[in-house]
Amino acid sequence: MDIFFNADRCFGPNYCQNYGFPDVNNCSQCICPSGFGGQYCNSPMPYYRLNINCINRNKNH
Repeated sequence: MDIFFNADRCFGPNYCQNYGFPDVNNCSQCICPSGFGGQYCNSPMPYYRLNINCINRNKNH
């Protein structure tokens, strides 16, 4: 992906958030980093399969 070569195709301010950048094929949309979505990368992506298992390994007898 050649981000820097195509960066000048989108004119005007960059409204993308969270280190997203304008999509050169549709400058009104952003290409978002992992974990973010939405038109401006301002919506955290849900983690439906997040599984947190806590194990107490500290045995105080």
